[in-house]
Amino acid sequence: MQFKKNKFINFYLSVDSFFKYAAYVKEIVKGHLLGRNIPVLVTLCVTNRCNLRCTYCYEAYYDRNHREFTTEEILKLIDELYEMGTKYISINGGEPFLRKDIEIIIDKVNERNLLCHVSTNGLFLAKHLDVLKRVDSIAISLDGNRENNDINRGKGTYDKIIEAFELLKENNIKFHTSTILTKNNINAVEDILDLASQYGFKSQFSALRGEDSPNKDIILSDKELHEVFKKILVYKKQGRPIFFSSRAYENALDWPFTYNKQMAFNEILPNYNRMECYLKRFSCHIEANGFVYPCIVLINKYKALNFLEVGFEKAWKNLENCDCKACYNICTNDLNRTFGFRPEVIWNSIKISLGRIVHERKS
Repeated sequence: MQFKKNKFINFYLSVDSFFKYAAYVKEIVKGHLLGRNIPVLVTLCVTNRCNLRCTYCYEAYYDRNHREFTTEEILKLIDELYEMGTKYISINGGEPFLRKDIEIIIDKVNERNLLCHVSTNGLFLAKHLDVLKRVDSIAISLDGNRENNDINRGKGTYDKIIEAFELLKENNIKFHTSTILTKNNINAVEDILDLASQYGFKSQFSALRGEDSPNKDIILSDKELHEVFKKILVYKKQGRPIFFSSRAYENALDWPFTYNKQMAFNEILPNYNRMECYLKRFSCHIEANGFVYPCIVLINKYKALNFLEVGFEKAWKNLENCDCKACYNICTNDLNRTFGFRPEVIWNSIKISLGRIVHERKS
């Protein structure tokens, strides 16, 4: 009887998520029709603390010496975001589950009936199983098989991540993985896709942002990155469980510069199928020090304002001045094409959200 009750609750939550996605899309349409900039999707880094020391981590690149947001500051910010039209909050870190008030934060997002996503290294999930059932999507970092993953993320982390997969599968909680490709795990794609088939998740694959990484020794060469993008694209077109759209990888393959150059500002882009960037119109990335950026790629490359000092509305309006013309980042390009209502990317997103409902129904 309890099992049937849990199945009903999980199915209800998945359908509820689908309607939240519908509200999310509706707000983007509203922004287009009215010519308004609305922070529909906000990535909120709630901490820079982390229990791991990954070889490629950007921690050393940024200034991490600052106080953390108080609970009250975060709750007030969520209320303000809601009032400004936000429909989706992605909770990031550091490791979000190091915050003692993480359940309060997630409950606040739910109270406002917003989509709630959490990115995590997966090592604390057993302690937070109840709250995980109340989020709409979860991304867990995984960098390949045991050897590849542990080189990047630390000895013993692979086994702990697999334990998290088992726990989520046992409790019928849908999730996907996030992989950063480096020289340490260039051959990780097949291993992760095999696990994806076993555990029923989709896989995100992105390149280490070489320009920002403190560890230059593990950055993939242009040739290596081009080849791995081509391989991922082939697998995507074969129907393998890859999260981002084909067009996001095609966009990266067409990049006219070296991959060490992440973005173009005033450069000529010969024969490059560039589309207008909508991220600064419909999303933002809030660092754990309070600075508000158009996206993660522009951290420390754009003169951001701190919402703790000037208020979120002014920090958000400041993004209108961003003059970035293009980048090859897989995640941001996929999201940008969603904001721009490109058919293939919209269909890819619909399949992902419908897949969650079907998953709950069959379980």
